[in-house]
Amino acid sequence: MTTFEKQPIKGMGRTVKTRYDGFALDLRGTVGAEGGGKLTGCRSKNCEVKGGLLTTGIGFLPFRLRDEELPMYGDIPQTDSFFFLPQKEDDGTYTQTLGCLSTGGEAYVFNVDELQWKKLFSFGSRTATATAINGEGETSTVFACTDDLFTYDRTEGLVPAVGLEHETNIVCVFKNRVFCVLEPFTVAYSSALVPWDFNESIDDGGRISFPSEGGKIVALVPFDEAVYVFYEYGVSRIDMAGRARDFSLTRIGYNGGRIFGDTVGVCSVGGEKIFFLAEDGLYRFDGKRAKKICEQLAIEPLHATQVCAHGVSDGEYFVQYLDKNRTKRAVAVDAEREEGYYFFTTEGLSSDRGKTFCRYEGLPHVLQSIGELPIGEEYLFEAVGLQFGVAGKKALKELTFEGEGRMRVAVDNGRRWREISLRFVDGQASWNPRMRGENFCLRFRLEKGACVRAVIAEVEICKG
Repeated sequence: MTTFEKQPIKGMGRTVKTRYDGFALDLRGTVGAEGGGKLTGCRSKNCEVKGGLLTTGIGFLPFRLRDEELPMYGDIPQTDSFFFLPQKEDDGTYTQTLGCLSTGGEAYVFNVDELQWKKLFSFGSRTATATAINGEGETSTVFACTDDLFTYDRTEGLVPAVGLEHETNIVCVFKNRVFCVLEPFTVAYSSALVPWDFNESIDDGGRISFPSEGGKIVALVPFDEAVYVFYEYGVSRIDMAGRARDFSLTRIGYNGGRIFGDTVGVCSVGGEKIFFLAEDGLYRFDGKRAKKICEQLAIEPLHATQVCAHGVSDGEYFVQYLDKNRTKRAVAVDAEREEGYYFFTTEGLSSDRGKTFCRYEGLPHVLQSIGELPIGEEYLFEAVGLQFGVAGKKALKELTFEGEGRMRVAVDNGRRWREISLRFVDGQASWNPRMRGENFCLRFRLEKGACVRAVIAEVEICKG
C-alpha cells in the first residue's frame, strides 16, 4: 500500500463534505457531477455502471465446443465473423461445428477429430451467413457473398442459388424463406422451405422493389413478426400474411444520420429491440420509431476505411467502429437499461446461436461477464473537473469509498497526482490524499469483480 507523509496545511477554513450516491457515465466526455448526486465519468474502459453501481464489465473466455474442455490448435486467419455450421450425423442427429469467415471470404471449420482448423471454401469476397430449414426439416447454412448465394449441407456440399443474377452479402431468414438484397434497391426472397430457389412466381420466390430516396439497402433483420429493411437513411417493414402475393410494405419514419448496416442487431430482453449505429450516434428502434441513446461518439463517417461490427447475447448489444481519429472503439449496451460503456476492441466480433464471438491470439473466444480482459487492458473509470461542492482553492483531506473488492485510486490536481491501492473492509475504504487545488480528477482502476457504490469527499476551504 502506498503511503504519504502528512504536512500541516495553513490558512484553512471550514470543512465541507460532499457525498456521491452512485456513478453515471456520459459517453460525450463531459465533466463530473457537482454538489452531490452521482459521480459522472467522462471516460470509462471496461467499467459498467448498473443502477449507479460502478463495477467491472464484460470480458472473454476461450471457446470450448459443446462446453467441453476441447483444445483448439492452429491459428485462424484474420477473421470477419464466426458461425455455427449444423451438420447431420449418420444417426439423424445434428451437431454444431464452429466455423469462421476471413475478411477475404475464406470459410474455415474446426475439425473435431484432428483438433485443427480446415479450409472449407473460398468465396473470394466478404461473406455473411444465415441458418435455414428445407422441406425435409433439415437445417442448412446459407452463405451470401457479392458473387453468389449458396446453401450448404454435409451430403450436397455447396448448392448455388437459382433465379438470382446480382447479389450482396446482406441476407436473413424469416418464416422459412431466405431474403437477400439485389443491388441497389431490390430484395429477393426464396420459396418457402427451399432456401436456394429464388425463381419468381406468384407464391414462391419473388422480388420487392424499394424507393431510392432513402439510399441503398444496408441491412435485413427479422423482427416483430416481420422483416425490417434498413436503408442508409430509412426503414421499411415487410409484412408477411402467408402467401407471397399477400406481402405488404410499410415505410417507417426516420430522420437520423446515415445507418451502418453491419451494426443492425436484435436484442431480446423483456421484448425485442433493434440497436444500430449511425453517423450521428447509437440508436434503439422498437419497430415504430428510432431513439438516439448515445450521441456524440465522434464516429468516423462512412467511407472505405470505416469498418463496423456488432454482436448480441444475454441482453447486451455490442458494437465496434472507428472514431474520427480513426481509432477503433467498442461500446457494450445493456438492452433493458439502454445504457452503454466502452470496452476492449477486438477482431471478428459477431454472434450466432446466442453467443458473441471474437478472435484473440489466433483462437475463438466468447464474450462473458465472468471472463477476463485481454493482456494490457484494465478496468478504468475517470471523472474530471471535480470541485467537490466548493468553488476556488481547497484542500482534499479525505476520500471515503463504499464498495467491495480491491481497487487503485488516483487523484490529480492538475499539477501532480497520487495513487493508492485500497481494499474494502466491511464495505468501506478511506484515504487522506492531502492535496490542494481548485479542480480535481479521480481515476479508479478496479480489480475483477470489484464494485463501488458511493464516494464521500471531505475538503477544507482555503482562506484568502
